Amino acid sequence: MRPGAHGRTTRASDLATQTADAVSAGDDLAKFVDPFIGTAQQRHDVIPGDGVAGAFPGAAAPFGMVQWSPDTNGRAAAGSGGYRYTDSVIDGFSLTHLHGTSCPAAQDISIMPSTGSYPFYPPTGAVDEPSLWGAGFSHGDESATPGRYSVQVTSPVGDRIGVDLAAGAHAAIGRFSFPAGVAGSLVLDVGRRADGAGRADLHVDSATGEVSGSVTSRVFCRQPAVSTLYFVARPDRPPAAVGTWSAGRWSLSPDVADEGGPTATSRSASVGVWLRMPPAADGAVMLRAAVSYTSVEGARANLEAEYPSSVDAVASATRAEWNRRLSTVCVASAPRSELRTLYTALYHAMLGPGAVSDADGTYRGWDGSTAAAQGWTARSGIAGWDAYRSSFPLLAMLAPDVATDTAWSLMAGAMQTGSVPGWTLATSRPDVMPGDGGTVLLAEAVALGLPLDPAQALAAALASAARRPFAAEYDRLGFVPVGHAGPADAVSITLEYALADFATAQLALAANRPEIAATFTERSTRWRSVWDPVSKLPAPRSTDGGFLPVEPTTLPGYTEGTAAQYSWLVPQDPDGLAEAMGGRRVAVARLADFLARLDDGPIGAHAEMGNQPSLLVPWLGGSFGAVDLTIDALDRTRRTLFRDTPDGLPGNDDTGGLSAWYVLAWLGLGPVQPGTDLLIVTPPVAPSVEITLPHGQLRLVNQQVGGVDGRTPVGLRRDGEPLPGPWTRFRDLSAGATLTWSLSDQPTVRGTQN
Repeated sequence: MRPGAHGRTTRASDLATQTADAVSAGDDLAKFVDPFIGTAQQRHDVIPGDGVAGAFPGAAAPFGMVQWSPDTNGRAAAGSGGYRYTDSVIDGFSLTHLHGTSCPAAQDISIMPSTGSYPFYPPTGAVDEPSLWGAGFSHGDESATPGRYSVQVTSPVGDRIGVDLAAGAHAAIGRFSFPAGVAGSLVLDVGRRADGAGRADLHVDSATGEVSGSVTSRVFCRQPAVSTLYFVARPDRPPAAVGTWSAGRWSLSPDVADEGGPTATSRSASVGVWLRMPPAADGAVMLRAAVSYTSVEGARANLEAEYPSSVDAVASATRAEWNRRLSTVCVASAPRSELRTLYTALYHAMLGPGAVSDADGTYRGWDGSTAAAQGWTARSGIAGWDAYRSSFPLLAMLAPDVATDTAWSLMAGAMQTGSVPGWTLATSRPDVMPGDGGTVLLAEAVALGLPLDPAQALAAALASAARRPFAAEYDRLGFVPVGHAGPADAVSITLEYALADFATAQLALAANRPEIAATFTERSTRWRSVWDPVSKLPAPRSTDGGFLPVEPTTLPGYTEGTAAQYSWLVPQDPDGLAEAMGGRRVAVARLADFLARLDDGPIGAHAEMGNQPSLLVPWLGGSFGAVDLTIDALDRTRRTLFRDTPDGLPGNDDTGGLSAWYVLAWLGLGPVQPGTDLLIVTPPVAPSVEITLPHGQLRLVNQQVGGVDGRTPVGLRRDGEPLPGPWTRFRDLSAGATLTWSLSDQPTVRGTQN
């Protein structure tokens, strides 16, 4: 057990990991969460950043606006999490974080305790400028639990300083404990954020020490992503001395501002404040902070609405909220290591989408307007390309209120900007990934029973289809071509558009528009337009219709994957895909070979289960009549690529996408066909699991045939009635049901199951 105020077990080698714990809804499930999982790389990068999990260990509430977490001196290589487990220096504790991307993001308003005199020259905003207040730390002095983070750091002059942070939805509180008799300082570096700031400003009230201001982002994953975060930070007593800076110069002014360049390789805006705090009897300084995307007044109102009275009080309330969220999955019995991996995955999946509306519902729209979310919460960090495969279906099942917020946020974004956002970050929409993932999410929302008007969602989807990049070429040719005017990932875009067309057809059916459904169902077959009948692989095509030569490991034409890995991105038509491959038996054999290796990287001929293009593939075994192949792939992925250690995630978690996949695989609920509520079901890992769904309890039970443990299904019943195959509709489970598996240790012949 690591030393620290909250004593959290974190070592996989503990003997306790070999024991089984009974878990019920009343248990403190937060004790199984290890926020350090995903803060170290499991493998070296194959392409830049693809091995970074991007987790952060700091204090965060479920789906909140604030994530107060440490940023280490190697944060440039830590993705959006800002924290690298192998580092030994903390540069600052910033108020916002995005979970799981390889591209840096957020890390706004860096706050650092320090001792000693201030430096002669303050920060300038230069690219990769080291922190002037970096402090050493060790993991033995560090503790993290849901909603709370603490550490002891050593300042540049050798003083030990305790840091204890707790976060709510919009506001947070920190306790900074300096050595007795030492006048400590708090430094707020407003421009020091991931990828730098386009603009930053602050005002300090010298009489009270309250600091307020804003910072404006500039890019995300090399795409424009401009949004402004406002903040208020209030110490518990007036400072003894105050200094501000701007662009490398100290100032006596209480108001400072600076502007930086527009890209991540240009100088960042740099402003900040240094507060020298008078010594206290216990050496502690309390700092309360809140943020807003609307205004400084909005941040101040958020602070008053959620006034954090103490670290203990906030940590306790946030932990209770985490337990409420985590208790939607109750496991009768499982080894402690399994429970840590499972509940940490569920925790990661529930860090976002984060709130972007204030406590009173006001938010900044994606067109820059001021809007109001009445009766719901505006949310961002919606990664459509990643989310439709795993995290959104999981949230629709376990957190339907947040999934509804997400769908309504997409609809608001569509009304404000003219199309459904594909990727949102704060109040921007960088839309960094290919396809039309936001439309797929809307179809899933309707199919999974969320309160979203199908007709309105269909109108938004149709508007998006007309405004897609390369929409004219896609409409004219039936595919997106490569060439001088075409994109490098044309095959991926075509496959994603065909899937989005299928999702649009589902919305049309729900809206009782059969003529539109027929049109978009036909468009959804355009995956065939990039299917090369010679190589039996999806292949790039030129504007004259010719196929470019491809091999399984061909990279040009595909996003974060190869021709082999994109061969399976036809979830809307598994029968047609099997036929194109040469028949079901050939498809099953090819699938078995593809899944023989699960970590082939984004340049391989086999699966890469640490990245989105492969996540749906194992479920196809059930579609092809080889559910044992699905079960085997899920079990091997869980056992070999996910674990309860800092390197326990196999790639970018991308706002919880890999973690959500793990939870679904653990439970045996596979969203095999995005845009619908069709599930491929497999036996859960534990003998008995109870899941709280929107309108009832779902119980998953494994029964062994012959008294011998096995994972091969020989029967499946729903509420006592036999099912013809390993699939069901979510609508048949959402009001409550019992799925009972009969399992054997005898194998079946693949491709012959129902």
